[in-house]
Amino acid sequence: DLLDWGLDFVWQDMTTPAMKASIHQPDCPLLSFPMDIMISDNEETRYAKQSTHHDKKPFAKIRCLYNYNLCKATYQGLQRIQPNKRHFIIARGGFVGVHRYAGLWTGDSTSNWQFIQMNIPLILGIGLSAQPVSGCDIGGFCAAWQGQIVDPEMLARWTIMGAFLPWFRNHYDNYYKPYQEPYMYAEPVPSICRKYIEMRYQLIQ
Repeated sequence: DLLDWGLDFVWQDMTTPAMKASIHQPDCPLLSFPMDIMISDNEETRYAKQSTHHDKKPFAKIRCLYNYNLCKATYQGLQRIQPNKRHFIIARGGFVGVHRYAGLWTGDSTSNWQFIQMNIPLILGIGLSAQPVSGCDIGGFCAAWQGQIVDPEMLARWTIMGAFLPWFRNHYDNYYKPYQEPYMYAEPVPSICRKYIEMRYQLIQ
């Protein structure tokens, strides 16, 4: 059992209903449900013996509730198993109120300057939506091209910015990037990153 082995947090990564594993599968043109499909949004109408269109809503209106309920169920399940422990869940998406159950990670960003510029207003906007714990992948997750090594200045500046966000991690797709850890770079990148990571931990304490 993972909890017995010391699992401390749950990462709810795939947070929308999927109809196939990837866009490369040819048998189905859709990744997720069509936005106009009519589905139930609660347990009462889901199991009703008679159902009308009045019981249903377009998937477009309740798509984000899938993630909300996934996080809620995860939280409640962990609380049931370990009621005296404070559990941490991070999710890719959500709905108003998901902060009761999980923090929010902004998803797969590409390693370029535009995504760095997006991160600050994105995180501030999420905060204004009542989600206090959110952040991005430092350095970007996706490579802008096969074999990309993130520019040293870009990684340093992304780390400086990210050190002051609630959720902070260097995370990348190592199928397309050879490395992204600060210690793999020449100076002054490791020293700059170390300074701001240490500053973050000082502020947390």
